[in-house]
Amino acid sequence: MSAGVSTVKSEISQNQEIREGIVSLDEEWKSKNDSLIGNDWVNYLPGAEMEHHFVSGMYIRMAKAPAGMLFTTQIHKVRHPFFILSGSARIMTEEGIVELNAPYHGFTEAGTKRLMYILEDITWYTIHATDKTTVEEVEEEVLAKDFGEIEFKQEQIIEIQENI
Repeated sequence: MSAGVSTVKSEISQNQEIREGIVSLDEEWKSKNDSLIGNDWVNYLPGAEMEHHFVSGMYIRMAKAPAGMLFTTQIHKVRHPFFILSGSARIMTEEGIVELNAPYHGFTEAGTKRLMYILEDITWYTIHATDKTTVEEVEEEVLAKDFGEIEFKQEQIIEIQENI
């Protein structure tokens, strides 16, 4: 791990209850009339910003989130790199809780859904290899509506490996 990581708790590694808790929290927030869904937060929070770039078969997204923001991410279908250029966040997944501090780079694994608390204003970049040309097309390609989409893909991979 990079010098920008500190592990807060490791005993919850691979904990299914954590995944279910994050999903339940996400569903509870979405049921509230005053919740910001998807990328709506960019339009309502001071200091929030998002940019999208398409370059040479890549989609690059820059997100700036203000300190104090607490949110869940969407479920990622594919592994991709991310870079934190400034700020810090405390992040929970079923893998555990970490604090990431800029500068930092890592990889988001397929099947990841995070609960994030922004400790200091953060600038976070993600990069995806794609032939898509719109944000909506990229999101359809790289984000899952639920964990069933991810688990089905993993089952397909195992089946293919067994038949080789």
